[in-house]
Amino acid sequence: MSPEHQQLAQRLARHLGLAFIAEPDDTNICFANDPSLRPEFRQSFTEEDLMNYLYALTTAQPTNTAYLPADTAEFWHLVALGKK
Repeated sequence: MSPEHQQLAQRLARHLGLAFIAEPDDTNICFANDPSLRPEFRQSFTEEDLMNYLYALTTAQPTNTAYLPADTAEFWHLVALGKK
């Protein structure tokens, strides 16, 4: 991950109150990071989520969209758009 993406991930983590997990743990004992968990219950995001978010910002949103979403709901909405 580039230093710029790392900085953005840390900024998003602070802004949204989510943890950034650079290397996801596949054990997922308590399902806290399970991708099927509804977005409003997620407490962390991964590099893949970040890339999907950035893809949505550059392709699905108007050019005047800020890089920081207003809340976690908007962030997860953009992550979902970036997956399509």
